[in-house]
Amino acid sequence: MDTVERYYILEGKGKIELAELAPKMVSAGDVVIIPALCKQRITNTGNTDLIFLAICSPRFKQQNYRKYNYR
Repeated sequence: MDTVERYYILEGKGKIELAELAPKMVSAGDVVIIPALCKQRITNTGNTDLIFLAICSPRFKQQNYRKYNYR
């Protein structure tokens, strides 16, 4: 599907992994844009909860989900 995602980090700290790019650290106020069909993973790296909004357009559907293995 052609769903583009945006993660808006509200609280906490994390690490975002997008496709084959080097991982990046994110924190409150950061926005991550995830192109359609791009594998991604976000991991909490802080001592508190990582809270973020996942904004998808068009809306996310279950058939969009693919499970990827990361090393």
